[in-house]
Amino acid sequence: MVQMLLNVEKCKVMHLWYNNPKVNYVMDATQLQVVSKEKELEITVSDEVGKQCTTAVKQANKILGIIKRNFADKSKIQY
Repeated sequence: MVQMLLNVEKCKVMHLWYNNPKVNYVMDATQLQVVSKEKELEITVSDEVGKQCTTAVKQANKILGIIKRNFADKSKIQY
């Protein structure tokens, strides 16, 4: 059986949320690098969770505004 070794130098730590104690992690006597943003498989993850949520809310509100401006409420139309 072939064992795959873990490359500790490629391991990174990202501290998420506000109450995180932000501890320094060590593996095989090597301190892991702390990052605030990481891109893996074309997906970017950031420790700025609030900023990501704000961007998503703005995009959703923009789409809702477009829908509201372009569609009439048919229940208010009197025939």
